[in-house]
Amino acid sequence: MDDREYGIGHRAFLQAMMARRAVPLPEAVAVLKAIQTQALGADHRPGDEPYVGEGTVDDFIAIINDGISDLELEIRKTVHQKDGVPVWALVNTTSDEIAKVATNHNASEIAFFRLLLNDIFIHKNTPQAEVMAVSSIDALRHGRHEDVKLTQQMTERVLEKFVEEGWLECSDEAYYALSPRTLLELQTYLQEEYNGDEDEDGNAIVRIKSCRACKDIITDGQRCSNMRCECRFHDFCATRFFTGSRQTKCPICKTEWTGDAYVGERAAVRGRGDRGRRRSRQHRELEEEYEEDE
Repeated sequence: MDDREYGIGHRAFLQAMMARRAVPLPEAVAVLKAIQTQALGADHRPGDEPYVGEGTVDDFIAIINDGISDLELEIRKTVHQKDGVPVWALVNTTSDEIAKVATNHNASEIAFFRLLLNDIFIHKNTPQAEVMAVSSIDALRHGRHEDVKLTQQMTERVLEKFVEEGWLECSDEAYYALSPRTLLELQTYLQEEYNGDEDEDGNAIVRIKSCRACKDIITDGQRCSNMRCECRFHDFCATRFFTGSRQTKCPICKTEWTGDAYVGERAAVRGRGDRGRRRSRQHRELEEEYEEDE
């Protein structure tokens, strides 16, 4: 198989991307190895399989992108914010409108998704706590909104679908956050929608922030303990930066970098006590609210 020209193997990899939408490095390597091994034929000997690493995947995907450019599709690369593992996602390049989510969803579900985005980037994104995620309780409450009007079961199913389709991720603590795919595909939309407002003094409000090191959007990581400072790092980027530079202070404001001022879910759950009891109470209250709607 000639990997330098778009062919059967590239189409097979693209089909895998279309089925998954987002693929982390270990999975991408496994898929490419399977494709290349099959191309060797039944007579190949153990050990004949070519080495496949991150660079191999990058080169292979570059050929695919050349082949699908007329289809207004592109496989883009980022890293997962929690562990730094490379992730490739198939995105629609026609626009960055939220309408991309509409392919498999009705108007109520799209309105629900918009409410989740507003909650993540406005209500759960304050100078005191940049949580950038929505608890399952708050997510379910959005299903009751007048623009949505979903039952509790319907709301739960829609959330499951958003996770299955790779638009959202759900943590062990039952917080919903945006996935790498969403941050790649809706990047321009998010920046235009949530950056640009002004505060009372006429200063620009920057809700969508970038990592100081890698420049990608950050919704999970670390922040400067000086609340007025805009410096943010992904955890792995912070480790590389402060280890490599041997600095211990914020590169912008020179405040001592503590490493315990968080962006993401940890900003919400840190220091909380009996979450299980509180969550049970909130679920009961939510069920009562849905019963009132009926």
